[in-house]
Amino acid sequence: MNTDKPNNPPAFPTHHNVHDPRTDGFFSEQGMTLRDWFAGKFAAAIISTIHSGEDYNRIKSIAETYNMNTSQWISWQAYKQADAMLSERETQGTK
Repeated sequence: MNTDKPNNPPAFPTHHNVHDPRTDGFFSEQGMTLRDWFAGKFAAAIISTIHSGEDYNRIKSIAETYNMNTSQWISWQAYKQADAMLSERETQGTK
């Protein structure tokens, strides 16, 4: 099993510097990473499956088996899926 972290580029790369009025300097703003963007999409997809109290309780029950609350479990699953997406991008040769 490969335990190396996959390439995680910026989701919306920019090629400009941003002025920081506090220091009167400039810095490069990268924004969120592709991993964060993927995880946000997966979290939204998981949440979109909750249509009733029964649905919520199903996810809550799963989360509790991992000693997590529902939000922690959704976040954990979302990042696991995001990591899988990044790994597959590398497998396919997409950087």
